[in-house]
Amino acid sequence: MSDREGLSHNPSGGFGGLFGAWDAQVAIVGATGLDEALEGALLTKMRPLSRDMKDRLFDGYGPLANFAAKIDLAFALEIITKDLYDVLRTVNNVRVAFAHSKRVKTFNDPDVSGLLRSLGIDTTTPGTRQNI
Repeated sequence: MSDREGLSHNPSGGFGGLFGAWDAQVAIVGATGLDEALEGALLTKMRPLSRDMKDRLFDGYGPLANFAAKIDLAFALEIITKDLYDVLRTVNNVRVAFAHSKRVKTFNDPDVSGLLRSLGIDTTTPGTRQNI
């Protein structure tokens, strides 16, 4: 078997792994951008914070260090609507599916594609993948 044949038939490595890595990057980087936007929105509702206090809240083991906590607090403070809250929770679940997987995942994996379908994204329709 040539190297090219091995790459095209191995979904957990080679080209299959490359596509999975791209999907993971899109999911994780996209969620990170939303996480940062939520942090900015939350900061607009807070008194001016020192760098140290901001770090204590938003970094490491701080209470707002993770995306899920920011989503919940943004909803509790009426910064985001219930519909956006639901979308962001689903986006976070997609991010978690990639970030904590022990194997290469793609948007077509059943657990991930189900979450994406709940957002109105169909990964099985040709041409849809480019819109993710």
